[in-house]
Amino acid sequence: MRLSLTYHPSDFLLNRFQDWVPGLTRLEALITRDNKLYFFDGESFTALSVNSPNGIHLIKLRNRKSRYAWVRADFFSSGTSQVNTQLGLESELDHFCLALFIPNNQDQQSDIYLLEFPKHVNPFRMRNSTINLTTEDKEQIGALLYSVCSSEYQRQIQDRKLMELFSSGQENLKKELEQTQRELNELKAGIEAEKREKLVLIVNEIAVEMGIPCHLSEAATEKLMSEKWTDQTLKRTLTHAAELERVTQFMKPSITISGSFLEKQESKGTPDSSFVSSKYDKTIALLDKYESAAMELTKEQIPVNGKHIAERLQVTPPALTDAVKKSTMKIKILLENHTERWPLIRQYLKPVHRIDARSLSA
Repeated sequence: MRLSLTYHPSDFLLNRFQDWVPGLTRLEALITRDNKLYFFDGESFTALSVNSPNGIHLIKLRNRKSRYAWVRADFFSSGTSQVNTQLGLESELDHFCLALFIPNNQDQQSDIYLLEFPKHVNPFRMRNSTINLTTEDKEQIGALLYSVCSSEYQRQIQDRKLMELFSSGQENLKKELEQTQRELNELKAGIEAEKREKLVLIVNEIAVEMGIPCHLSEAATEKLMSEKWTDQTLKRTLTHAAELERVTQFMKPSITISGSFLEKQESKGTPDSSFVSSKYDKTIALLDKYESAAMELTKEQIPVNGKHIAERLQVTPPALTDAVKKSTMKIKILLENHTERWPLIRQYLKPVHRIDARSLSA
């Protein structure tokens, strides 16, 4: 079912006349739409030339100030714009068409609706009486239909204005949402660009520290950008991954950090600083010394093991192992609370690896 406010006001009236006045024998109209003059013959609209003789006549009709008038059937084509209000009996019978003059909101002239009633039937009496319309009947009918048509016409105009305002509001809202989405996309793109730039800077820092060119694969980049990181955790994670990649890529002139070793390197609960106390200073220093020796071996592409670490530190392998055994409990606590630290000796220095393995399995 079509909503009434979707009709042009003149179309709405033309569609309703048969409901309001059953038994009409003819319905014609002269209306203006989009600043053009149209004639409705009961079935379709025809554009009219305002410069033709009949066009001039019809324009004069539209300039009338009447609200309604009972006219002859040839009202639109008679060539006269005058309406005789003093009618004899015979003339009264000939004037069986009601012309309604409804002001048009576009040009302030009148649209004219011509309703032809049955000539010898009164449709407003019970069962369409054959008694002709009297002058009093016509006056009442004309006033009633003009009032109904005028109010419905104005209501349609107001409804269409509301619909246009609603449509305009919806269109503006749509544009605002599209603009907001564009701004969000630009902001997102800017944030992603900043993240990529930060990753490049950190990887370059790691490359300088390790003394070998480092690159980040696209898969690794996407993985890192999909999560939230603090700068410290990101640096530790990338350093850890680069160190492991160096072991697997020791024959290559540069390192490509893939997503294989990108595991977050952050402490469990307690921050690093809380463990830096006199009780653990010597043990931390010991582990740092072993890890530094392991990193030097990695840079020189020498296998990381107890023997080579001991040689680098100028101690015997038994002395290295004994130092670890003496601090087993402290090392265990440090390894558990600093999962990101000492990655090389965790993996390659057997005494430390055993302690780390027991911690993980505990």
